[in-house]
Amino acid sequence: MLVAVGILAVLSAIGVLAVNRSTENARGAKLETDTASLNEAVQVYRASGGDLSSVLTPNDVLTKMKTVVSAADAATSINPLTGSMIDRRLVAEMQNSSEASSGKPRVYWSTTEQRFTVANSGGVGVKRFTFDNSLGSAAIETETRDAGVMKFAATEGWVWDHRTDWAEDARGTPSGISTTPFPDAPHSPPTTAGTATAGTATAGTATAMVGTATAESETAGSDDGGGGEDSGDDGIPPDPPRLPYPIVTPPGGGYLTTDYPLLITVVNADAYSGNGILHYQLDSGPWMPYAAGAALPVETSVRFQAFAIDPTAYRDSWSTYDYYYGVASSFSGNTQGTYDQVEGGTNLEYELTEGDSNLSHGAITIDVGGELVEAGSANTLEFLSSIFEGVLPGQEFLIGELLYHNGTTFDNSHATGAELEVDIIFTTPSATEKILIPLALTNTENSSDPDASADYVGLSNVNQVYPLTIDGAHYALTLTFGTTDVNGFSSTSQFHVYEGATARGEIRGMMTPVGTGGGPPPGWTWQDFLDFLTALTERYRP
Repeated sequence: MLVAVGILAVLSAIGVLAVNRSTENARGAKLETDTASLNEAVQVYRASGGDLSSVLTPNDVLTKMKTVVSAADAATSINPLTGSMIDRRLVAEMQNSSEASSGKPRVYWSTTEQRFTVANSGGVGVKRFTFDNSLGSAAIETETRDAGVMKFAATEGWVWDHRTDWAEDARGTPSGISTTPFPDAPHSPPTTAGTATAGTATAGTATAMVGTATAESETAGSDDGGGGEDSGDDGIPPDPPRLPYPIVTPPGGGYLTTDYPLLITVVNADAYSGNGILHYQLDSGPWMPYAAGAALPVETSVRFQAFAIDPTAYRDSWSTYDYYYGVASSFSGNTQGTYDQVEGGTNLEYELTEGDSNLSHGAITIDVGGELVEAGSANTLEFLSSIFEGVLPGQEFLIGELLYHNGTTFDNSHATGAELEVDIIFTTPSATEKILIPLALTNTENSSDPDASADYVGLSNVNQVYPLTIDGAHYALTLTFGTTDVNGFSSTSQFHVYEGATARGEIRGMMTPVGTGGGPPPGWTWQDFLDFLTALTERYRP
C-alpha cells in the first residue's frame, strides 16, 4: 500500500508539472501570436502615414494606433486606412519585478526596428495583451498622419493636390529658367496735364498711374472719397462726424449654456458721455437705454447703437449686430440602433433578429439540376451600441459599430438598402435624439481581386447634416465611417469587408454648435443691412 501511494504521489507531481508546463506553453504561444498580429497592424499604421518614431513604451504604441484621421484629412487622403488599427480596449499588461527575473516570455517595443519583439530575459516587459472594457466608452482621438506628397483634391477641378513643402522642393532653379513667379509690373506713365498736390486734385485732367485710361476731370471742391463726407469746398457745410462704433465684449458666438444669462458690456461706453446716449435691442424688441451691461438669455440677437444728443455736432453711430447661442461643455450618453425599410431584388430574403439590431440577408442555397448547393453563410449586418463620455463639441465620438459578415448568396436575393434608426440617449445634457441613417448595401461579384470582391456598406447621403436641439442649444451632427481591424477598409462614406471575412466598422459622429439666428433680426430694411456691412468694415479696419 505504501509503495502504491508513493507511485500515485509521483504520478500526481508529474501530472501537475505537465499541466503547468502546458499552460505556460499556451500562454507563450498566445503571446507570440498576439505580437505577430500587432506587428502587422504596426506595418499598416506606418504605411497609412502613422509615425511611431518618438514612441517609447508598448502602451504608448497602442494609444497611437487607436487614433483615427480627422474627417477633413480623410476626405483627401490616399492612404489605405484612416481609422483605428486596433480595438481601443486593448492594453499591454506589464510584468512585475519577480516575473521579470524569471525566464517567462515577455514582449518589448524596439524603437530602432519599429516593431514588437518577444524575449525570455531582460528587464520588465509585457506579459500579455488584454482588454480593458472601461476604455470602450472613451472619446475617439484624432491625429494628422502623413498623407504623402500627393493627395485627393479638396476642391473640384483636378484629381490631385500637392503638398506645399513638396511644391517648394520641386521649384528648382535650372539654368536658363527664370524662377521669378511674376513678371515686373508695367512702368507707370508720367503724369501729363495738370499737377497733383497733396490731398487736393487741381483743375485739369490727369493720366491714371496704372494702365492707359485717362481719369475723369476733377474740379476743385469735388468729393474727396471720404465715404460721403462733403469737403465743404463748394460752400456746403460737411456732415458732422459719427459717434464711435460700440465695441461689445464678449463678442457674439457660442458660450456654455451654464453661463446664461450672459452678461455683455460695451467697452467704450464712456466715449459717448455728453455727446450720445447708448441703447440696445434684444431680438426684435424695443430699444432700451444701456447702463452698465445687458443680461442675455440663450439664443438671443442683440444690437447696440449710440444716438446723438446734438445732430449738428455728431451723427448716430453705426449699429452693431451679434448673436449668442448655447453650447454644452461636453456630451455623455449611449446609443441604440435598429434596422428597418429593407430593400432588395425580386428574390430578396432577409431576417431581423436581436431586437431588429441584426440584419441577415440573401439566400445561401441554389438548385443546380435538382441538387441544392449551399454557399455556407449569408450576409449579416449587426449594429453594436456605444457608450460615450466627456465628448467635447467639435470632437469625433463613436455612435456605434457595424459588425459586417461578407457571405455568399445566390439568385439576386441580397438586400441593397436598409434604414438604420439610431436613438442617441444623452445623459449629459439630458435629451434623446433619433436619427435615421439610410444605408446602401452593395454585394459585389467575386473575383481574384480581394478589394474588388469586398462587399460594402455606404452612407446614401454622406453630406446629410442632422440638426439636433439639446438643452436649448442647436447642433449639427455629421457622420463618417471608420474601421477598427484589417479585415476591411473604409472611406468617409463607405465601409468595405473582404470576401468571407467579418469586420468591424465604426460610425463616427461630430456635434458642431450652430446658431439659429445668424441672419439680421426681423424688420430690418435694406438700408439697415447696408449700415450693418459698413459697420463691420469700420469695426475691423486696421
